[in-house]
Amino acid sequence: MSTFVGYKSVGFVSNHLPLQLRYIRPRGGYLVVTCVGNTIHTYTGENFRLLTVGRPLDDEILCMAADAYHVYTGVGKKIYAWRRGTEIEAVYEGHVANLIGLMPFGPHLIAADESGAVKVWDIKAKSEY
Repeated sequence: MSTFVGYKSVGFVSNHLPLQLRYIRPRGGYLVVTCVGNTIHTYTGENFRLLTVGRPLDDEILCMAADAYHVYTGVGKKIYAWRRGTEIEAVYEGHVANLIGLMPFGPHLIAADESGAVKVWDIKAKSEY
């Protein structure tokens, strides 16, 4: 006999981009961040309950990464740094082609685009390193 379980399948609430896990120390738990077209959705890790839906961006999100403080989304040639899943704290601009990958690395954010260019951003200064 099967019983209903209050979890959703991640494949039904996201697109092809891999989900991001964030450990939030004050909460003592994980958050799951997924991408749906041009918005991000944040769920609790314990019961997969929807917490926030980010505001829609101008175009589809091409890549996503997260660290302890931000969720980063690559949209076209711009990188958006999100706080709390709903607030855009910074926009990093300067790529000449669409972004294909993001990787937070300590106080830096490494971004690669389709032309093969790799840029390193200073997260706090919001400038190219």
